[in-house]
Amino acid sequence: MENKTNGNGNGKSEDIVGFTSRWDYGADGSRVGLLHKMKETIEEHKADFLVLVGGIVSKRACRHSAGRIRDEEKKMQDKLKLKLAEMEDEYRKMMDNLNKRSKKSKVYNSMAKAIANKKWGIDDLKDKIKGARARSIGQILSEMTGQLALQINKDLPPLFRPDGERMKIYIVTSPAYDGDIGRDVVKLLITLRREENDIRYESSRYEENTTFKIPLKRSGRTFAAVVPTKAVWRSGYYSTNADRLLEDEMKRTAKPLCDFYAIGCGASSINRGFGEMPFQRITVPALHKLEDPRTSENMVGVSVVTFVPGRENCTVKTICMKDMISDESSFTVPPADMPEIQKRVIEEIKTTSGSEASLGWLEEHLGVSRLQVEKALKSLLKLNPKIVDHDEDSQKYFLSQDFLQKEVRYSWPSEPLIKDVLLGFACLHAGSIHTAYDFIVNEMPKLILEHEVTHLLGVGDFIQGLKHDLQCKGEIVSGMNNTVQEQAVGVMVATIMLKVLNMRLEKKLACVNQADRVGMTNADIEALIRYNLIDFLFWKGNHDDWMSSDGHKPLHTMEQTLRDSLYKGIVNILKKFNLSHISLGEIIEDKIHRIKNKTYYTMPSGLVIGGRHYYAGRTSTSSTWCQRALKHMKKAQLCWVANFHVEESVEEWEADKGLRVAMQVPTLMSMSDFEDTKGKTTDFGVGLLKVWSANARIISAETNFLGLNPNTSFDNDELIRSFLDSFGIGQWVDLKKTIK
Repeated sequence: MENKTNGNGNGKSEDIVGFTSRWDYGADGSRVGLLHKMKETIEEHKADFLVLVGGIVSKRACRHSAGRIRDEEKKMQDKLKLKLAEMEDEYRKMMDNLNKRSKKSKVYNSMAKAIANKKWGIDDLKDKIKGARARSIGQILSEMTGQLALQINKDLPPLFRPDGERMKIYIVTSPAYDGDIGRDVVKLLITLRREENDIRYESSRYEENTTFKIPLKRSGRTFAAVVPTKAVWRSGYYSTNADRLLEDEMKRTAKPLCDFYAIGCGASSINRGFGEMPFQRITVPALHKLEDPRTSENMVGVSVVTFVPGRENCTVKTICMKDMISDESSFTVPPADMPEIQKRVIEEIKTTSGSEASLGWLEEHLGVSRLQVEKALKSLLKLNPKIVDHDEDSQKYFLSQDFLQKEVRYSWPSEPLIKDVLLGFACLHAGSIHTAYDFIVNEMPKLILEHEVTHLLGVGDFIQGLKHDLQCKGEIVSGMNNTVQEQAVGVMVATIMLKVLNMRLEKKLACVNQADRVGMTNADIEALIRYNLIDFLFWKGNHDDWMSSDGHKPLHTMEQTLRDSLYKGIVNILKKFNLSHISLGEIIEDKIHRIKNKTYYTMPSGLVIGGRHYYAGRTSTSSTWCQRALKHMKKAQLCWVANFHVEESVEEWEADKGLRVAMQVPTLMSMSDFEDTKGKTTDFGVGLLKVWSANARIISAETNFLGLNPNTSFDNDELIRSFLDSFGIGQWVDLKKTIK
């Protein structure tokens, strides 16, 4: 697609938007280090602006803190009142004693003076009690608002667009998560940053408003940020609350729908494409340490979305930061000039379970005297900012919460990131009159070349099959039995792989003259073919499996046809480029992977792929099968799911595997008579997944669903008309009116 230049810095017609949510200032989980990582990420991806989709503060945490402050103030006032009562009781006793004395006695004056001092002390204490009256929650929150605004203004680093101009930050607040305090904080923040002029507050005078449209300048697309107005119930599925929010919005609004909706505050990462829904929608990860999940929060990071004119779906990239958060103690680095014993104390605390240790533990494991450890700890407790803190009740030393919140800075792995690109399809249904054959053999190779795909995946239902009288109902291209269907899909997949190989070799050998080609060794040619021939992984589907009841092995004919076609095709390509013939059997064997259930495939990067074509129907909760797949395929980091003709990706983080991605791919049929008669719509196209990893752990993942539905079907009647017309029958009768 042609990109037009513009004056906004990135030289393209696309809009690039960064999305973030739930900074949760006021809560223990807020992290300044994440804001700095957000800046680095957003600027690296050349975003035009940033959208904070709810949760600049945590209303819940702020109210909890305000309640704790009020309780402390009440306790202080109660202590003073108790002391006052004791002083007044002493005063009365002193007065009674004085009244029994004669004014002429030697001790009378000294007693009177002591009583006067006591009276002065009582009056002074009464004044203190009046001044120490516990404030209301509202008064405390009002003071807290100013403090939070000042803190955010200090912590939020400046963001810049590709053209060097200050990046705008659009902020949406959620009544459920930010509350009134969040609204007030943003208003104060705008005042504090008037000179920078980088804050835009998307607000409404109507509290029930959940959706805020934000303009895009170049792509011509429309999008809106969506936040919850009410507290949401805990759910096992990430999509439940997101879909409910959008359903409520669709019922409430009278305005035209947007192309794209970004839903915040849920701390998950879902990308559901255009098709079954008349828009694309994503959920945005949180940007704080998750400590008190209220629903199904899991993801920490930021999202970057690319809006391109003319494309139904936007590319969505998630940069996961939960690996860093899960091991944040490792980023606590003592100052270089700190005494060695203090450094050792900090390192020992970092490596203990829960990052806390007792004095005895430190003495034992550091191998130094208790006196030395105590001296080091006393010095550490005096530091500002304080790295180590102490709990009197447990007598444990631990990393300071305040230090983790404000001082720790995170970094990515030092190893170079490995990029893997996978294109997945399913439900091709060869033999069906509704299959988009032209898209498969002509458009899919272009997509593979454009995105430099390394692995092509077919997740079941390669053939339509013949059950349920599909042939009799006219849903099968005339004459295509199971064998022919498998042969057809075999040559189609071979065509995709050969087209890609041919184009890659054309590009690779364009600068290699004939003499150098002749001089290439067999090992050179083999390496060339191996590198440029895409890997193909496939799983059987329920339609493929129908023939099992007849005693046939599903997809056996397809696989054999594919291997034979590849062999002959590669031989022809070698001849075309005047390359020596080489042994191809082992290469083809290594490039075709039939993956059985409960088995996995490991890529050279170390990432593990799992796939499953579930023999089940879709559910009303869209993320159900992606999340089930993540639980079901426990060893896989990339889980490919099919059979539901619905496109969606779900990302989830686990401690042992890091970021995992489930890709539920749509169908390659323009329509489905089966689903149409049941009032269901389908998504069309293929799933594109790009992942960047280090040490076999995914750092970021980019998902998209590509392909425009041609909305055409093969006409069996036209085939019959052409057959009859070949005998001259059409000269005397109107076949279009007769055969229909």
